[in-house]
Amino acid sequence: MPTSLLQPFSENEQKEIFRLVEKIVGTEKIAQEKPHIFLNNVQRRILKTNKKNLKEYLQYLKSDAKEHEKFISAITIHTTYWFREPRHFHFMEHQLACGRWKGKKLRVMSMGCSEGEEVYTLALILESYRQTDNDFDYTVEGYDVDPISVQKAAQAVYSESNLQKIPKKYHHHILVGSGKTKGLLTLSKDIRSRCKFYVKNALQTHMIENNKYNLIFCRNMLIYFTENQVNRIIRDLVDKLHTEGVLCIGHSENIPYDEVSIRRLEGSVYIKDKPKHSPVSRATAVPLAHLSATSSILIITDCETTQRVIESSLKLQRFQCFMISDLEQAENIIQKNKIEIIILGMQNKEDYKSNWIRQQRGKGLHIPCLVLTKHTDLDIHRYIAKLEFNVQGIFSVSELEKDTNTLSKKVESLILGKTLHKHKSRLDVIVVDDEIEILHLFSEYVTSNDYNVKTFKNPCDAVEYIKDNRIHCVFIDYKMREMLGTELAKQIRQLKPNLPIIMVTGFTDIPLNNLEKEKVIYKCLKKPIEPEIFISTLQEATYAKFSGEISSIHSIKQYNYDVILIGSSTGGPKTLVDVLKYVTRDAPPIVVVQHIQENFQVSFSKYLGSYIQLQTIVVENRTDLQKGCIYFAPPDRHIGIETNSTGITAFSDMAPPIKSHRPSVDFLFKSAATTPPKKRSILAFILTGMGDDGAEGMLQLYKQGHTTIAQGVQSSTVFGMPRVAIDIGAVSAVANSQEIADLLQKVKLKR
Repeated sequence: MPTSLLQPFSENEQKEIFRLVEKIVGTEKIAQEKPHIFLNNVQRRILKTNKKNLKEYLQYLKSDAKEHEKFISAITIHTTYWFREPRHFHFMEHQLACGRWKGKKLRVMSMGCSEGEEVYTLALILESYRQTDNDFDYTVEGYDVDPISVQKAAQAVYSESNLQKIPKKYHHHILVGSGKTKGLLTLSKDIRSRCKFYVKNALQTHMIENNKYNLIFCRNMLIYFTENQVNRIIRDLVDKLHTEGVLCIGHSENIPYDEVSIRRLEGSVYIKDKPKHSPVSRATAVPLAHLSATSSILIITDCETTQRVIESSLKLQRFQCFMISDLEQAENIIQKNKIEIIILGMQNKEDYKSNWIRQQRGKGLHIPCLVLTKHTDLDIHRYIAKLEFNVQGIFSVSELEKDTNTLSKKVESLILGKTLHKHKSRLDVIVVDDEIEILHLFSEYVTSNDYNVKTFKNPCDAVEYIKDNRIHCVFIDYKMREMLGTELAKQIRQLKPNLPIIMVTGFTDIPLNNLEKEKVIYKCLKKPIEPEIFISTLQEATYAKFSGEISSIHSIKQYNYDVILIGSSTGGPKTLVDVLKYVTRDAPPIVVVQHIQENFQVSFSKYLGSYIQLQTIVVENRTDLQKGCIYFAPPDRHIGIETNSTGITAFSDMAPPIKSHRPSVDFLFKSAATTPPKKRSILAFILTGMGDDGAEGMLQLYKQGHTTIAQGVQSSTVFGMPRVAIDIGAVSAVANSQEIADLLQKVKLKR
């Protein structure tokens, strides 16, 4: 009977339905996502049971358990399929191959399992590994609010048409029907015996028996819950995880992972951290973060409020933090650990810690130092700034309580600033002001912190200099005789879109916020400027330039290209796996140059091929590029591309080495740079590596109008090649490896 025979639900009836749905499944958002479809499903149940209206149906619903199950099935969403969002399953395969769960008894949860495809996808992967590791075993438990879906999942019977969605390497675990079961498939007994299914909704996670899980999948269902409900679900799921257990959520979902003891591993994969220690005692230096700590910070404070604020600010960062209140321990910690930053909590002008750090500076200690104080008055800040121990930043505790990211961002910019200096001794800064005294003062600030500086009284001269030179940051005055700073900033932005510009002004009534929002300038500083504020802003600006904060990859909206080019060197093999492992065969052809010893060239392409979905091809002869394939040079030969009327062809070449490299990134990029975007569109990446190979070729591509991206400092193993490309203005954007991976998943072959 068609649903049109029923009168549409009144507003009150709709509210009654939504309330019932919330009572049954825990949320009414599931109904509000697509209300017309949802209400039509309810009407179908009314007609199917031969009831006249909603009131009569609801009375029947209360008395009939079977109809209650069918109602739940009608109001819930069942969108699922085999190997959905394959990135998580590739992650699992990689973790198993690396021995993460070797010899373990793995317990896995699939929350919102629907009719079981996700559970059995997980089991196919785990069963394949179990057959290679006699000590390994697993169970997968599926939970769903819909009893009918759970029954279907437990039966493990599916249409044979699903076989094409399952990778062939797992087909030997699948039984295909014949005779009466022709057209159907099921899973092997080994798999079915290890998969169990239960009726529960996500808000009942806390009711699951107390055993812990190593891996939890909760994907594409959080969007149907309110923010408070999501917070509750995530807390319960994390509570069910073993320490170092893994949580996977949907790629489009976000969770409050700063409120629970997990941190992001990659994309939408999270790991549960080891439990933090109880509040720090005065006698013991306690690391605040234990996992993946790459930089160590020494925190000296005896104020509990300051301790709490620091823990809140740094708890999720990749730092190992030693928090002490006893200065006798400080020297011992500095000697035994590579301390990158010292954070001092100072209460007043007489605080004894200022004497201690001054003494350490006298002994040759050069570790950057940040100061936290509970006082907000300017006198205290000026007093601290004038101390002889060269403070890199001063923060009030109240300021950090309002924005916990301020401290972590400053710490990371200092650490990465040191990294930049390792790769090239000094960074180049320009100061433009028509007052000689200001030029001298700012020049002293810059040079005292190991930067090169060039000063200009005339803004027009500064523009001419910027055209032809590498610059890392510009300070400009707002009001100059020849030109307003706003006009100068716009001229510089046209020349160097990625150059951080800091506006300096003594006028308090100048509205410059819009210029910051529009990214014409990076930041505005008000005169007079304390030295530590000046240098702090300079450090943040140079970090922003090299990390992608100014030239963000998110500004790139084009996703269709004819070919992708990638150049990498030191640290490249791992980075290439990270950025390519989830790229599908719908992607444009990819041509890669990786600096590697000649005798490892072929084995490298095979190594990469074992982690990615693309077909790997070594270009011995002229080869027409095809989608879903990745191309490499043969040993000790260059690789290039050229366009023709039918497509793009790759070729190898015995031309002399370029900058001691064969294959060379510059050779590849320059071979492509003769092609205008209107004829063939190119997406080019320059990744981690030493030296400057590829920068000139990337500049040619950029000038032609192609999209060029450099890997940022924060994820580069060696920030050499990307840095030079950024320095010479050859890049459209700067991005970390995860952002590059995310972009590559969106890119499709241009039609």
